[in-house]
Amino acid sequence: MKKRSKSKMFLALAFCTLGTMLSACSSMGTSSQKEGTANMDSLYYPLDSIQSNGNPVHVAASEDGNMKFYSWNTGEGGTCPDFGILCQFRTDDGGSKIIDVSDHDGIGWVSRVHSIQKEDGSTYYLVVSFHQASSNDGYAWVSAFAIDGDSIKQVHVIDASPLQDQDENDFNVNYCISAWYDATTGEGYDWIHEYDTHSHDLYVPQTIDASPFPEISDWYRVYHFNGKRFEDKDIKAHKGLHQSLCDYDHLERFFRTKWHIVRIDRMKDGTLRYASWKASSSISDKPELVILGGKQNEDTYIFVNEGVTYEAFYQETERRANGFTHVTEYLRILKNGKVIDKQEILYPGE
Repeated sequence: MKKRSKSKMFLALAFCTLGTMLSACSSMGTSSQKEGTANMDSLYYPLDSIQSNGNPVHVAASEDGNMKFYSWNTGEGGTCPDFGILCQFRTDDGGSKIIDVSDHDGIGWVSRVHSIQKEDGSTYYLVVSFHQASSNDGYAWVSAFAIDGDSIKQVHVIDASPLQDQDENDFNVNYCISAWYDATTGEGYDWIHEYDTHSHDLYVPQTIDASPFPEISDWYRVYHFNGKRFEDKDIKAHKGLHQSLCDYDHLERFFRTKWHIVRIDRMKDGTLRYASWKASSSISDKPELVILGGKQNEDTYIFVNEGVTYEAFYQETERRANGFTHVTEYLRILKNGKVIDKQEILYPGE
């Protein structure tokens, strides 16, 4: 597989920690108690009482409102950051308690927490965590916890049974941080270990071998919760992607412009495929346009259809007064060699 050269966010990624990046790039990242699930404020803890040295505090709350995590980057550890993590939960007697879980082996920077209600009336909690060993060496996993009196205990993700071996976890993913950001223009972090609260499906990312770190393929092993336990439903394509597109090898690039959604896939034979939708559509809809047999010229992906050329990630460089250069990426469309449209590629938060 040809390695992608890192585009406009590479330097930013090299100098930020995963927690900071997720707060900036993911819709889940927030320092507000009002973001997240509807029941988030059934537990309350004033953020200004957290000694985070001014660093943003990310709040993740379960759907039932009975468990909440506060995560922040302490500013220590460099590219292998040290995270502060508090867990607040509703105790069995109806009170609430908050404990420091920063040193717990089963918890990293907490992106999301989901309440899983079993048929027997019990509830346990899936916790999606992130960490990084370096600026580019990322880790994500799911662990599970149950409220036990006035404390919490770690249990097995599959069915909340007692955890026999803390290293026994089929949901760990090691991946290249910048490659996944690059592939999804920053949108892909909510796709990692996504849990669909309506279908009760958990999507565990699958990776492909790459150097120096594995890369997420945008294929997922899907586990369905049947009321008693999570059962393995095999490996499936990206959640919600139109069935006609579910024959790719791995996602190459995904991006949005003001007018379009575009997905570029690397096919099993190594060729490239372009699929696009109107911005008001969904990738679950039949794509408006599909082009096979594209080529890559450095950072730019080029596709030709009936005399019209589509250049994805076409770059223009502007030298600014401070001496720095600014690169803007576009979807550029040409007919008979003449530019007929140029749409800037959007990145979350910009």
